[in-house]
Amino acid sequence: ERGKVVRGDKSGVQKVRAKEIVPGDIVEVSVGDKIPADIRLIKIYSTTIRIDQSILTGESVSVIKHTDPIPDPRAVNQDKKNILFSGTNVAAGKARGIVIGTGLNTAIGKIRTEMSETEEIKTPLQQKLDEFGEQ
Repeated sequence: ERGKVVRGDKSGVQKVRAKEIVPGDIVEVSVGDKIPADIRLIKIYSTTIRIDQSILTGESVSVIKHTDPIPDPRAVNQDKKNILFSGTNVAAGKARGIVIGTGLNTAIGKIRTEMSETEEIKTPLQQKLDEFGEQ
């Protein structure tokens, strides 16, 4: 997986491995790209940018994004129209944004962490079955 990054030490856009992208990097995305990190939109080059974020939200249609601030800091992911989420795909358009989260510090990474934590908690029935199985 690669992302298109604009860094001050190089001229233009360079492709780097998604693992090498860090918060603060400027990333460019266009139709067909998989979003490599959580990104706050700063500029849209096309008329609109549409993102397929069904992997994250379950929405069946692509979502139009914009650069306007979101007034509520506690907004749910579906209402964060100025954020491109890691793992989602660009359905249409071209844009640029600043990386705000990578790896486990992304929306999808946080869900993964929560899922793995809940798997470790055993119900009383599971505990009894484990005890029974050890006898």
